[in-house]
Amino acid sequence: MTEQPNQTGTTPLRVQLIGIAGTSRDILLSIFTLKSFILSDKVLADSLVLEASHYKYILPSAMEVTCQNIVKDIAKFKPNIIGFSTYIWNYDAIIRIAELAKKENPLIKVLLGGPEIAASDAGRLHHLRRRRNTFASAIALPHPRR
Repeated sequence: MTEQPNQTGTTPLRVQLIGIAGTSRDILLSIFTLKSFILSDKVLADSLVLEASHYKYILPSAMEVTCQNIVKDIAKFKPNIIGFSTYIWNYDAIIRIAELAKKENPLIKVLLGGPEIAASDAGRLHHLRRRRNTFASAIALPHPRR
């Protein structure tokens, strides 16, 4: 898939925002809110092809197969960057998806953000370091309060 150059003559960056709900009935609004905010900026909107992908809660018994299927969806979109909205209920799935996606495409940039990726969450950050984080390109931490 070859993107057409935008108005500035550059090829748009392909960005995929991924959210996994906490129950089978939930809708994760964070990725759609972020997409709307990004696209409200004309310069950003012109420089990106932005996709928001929402998935239902992943049962632990179906974790590996579901994560592999999500990675197949990611591969179809062919993003340069994938960003995850990380919560306590989807943390393990997101880490697995990120690992698989990076293995599938070593050039892809993986961004982790959301409530579970926070400066005060030393346990999660330690967990990423202990796993020798070879998949996350950046981790979005909240601005320290004064």
